[in-house]
Amino acid sequence: MIFALLTCFALSEKDQCPPGTEYFFDAVIEKNLSNTGWFYFYTSHILREKPLSYAIKSQNPISLYVNGKSKCPDDMDKPLAEIPGGYKLTKVPVPVESEVGVVVNGVRGPPGTHFSIKLKGQHTKVKKFPVGLKLTLIFFGMLTVTVTYFLYCVIPPKKQKAD
Repeated sequence: MIFALLTCFALSEKDQCPPGTEYFFDAVIEKNLSNTGWFYFYTSHILREKPLSYAIKSQNPISLYVNGKSKCPDDMDKPLAEIPGGYKLTKVPVPVESEVGVVVNGVRGPPGTHFSIKLKGQHTKVKKFPVGLKLTLIFFGMLTVTVTYFLYCVIPPKKQKAD
């Protein structure tokens, strides 16, 4: 289904926008805007309440457009964020509203503007301890404290002799 949607995105609207670039999580895209002043890309996502997070910096002021459908953003859409120039890093939360699993994005600004985008992800892997290992470590920690306290109470340290 996603392949069909991406094919639709790439082929059905050639007059409106060129085929988009697939964008992967935790990868940095560094591009210059074309003569039209637009750059389009799309990304897949998992439906969650947590929004996507973009980190964007650019040479000149640019606008970020997001469309949850298979249609490319254009001037008629409202920009999601205005990014200041001067290579200032701007973090933009992007709400996930697309039920098809694809978000189409557009960046618009003066032609030739250099910018970079990093999509921080929903796909990042969080390192977790296995439950069994965690419980085993807790058990041995408690056992060590208990044995140490018991031995201290049963075999008290030698009292110093009064001179």
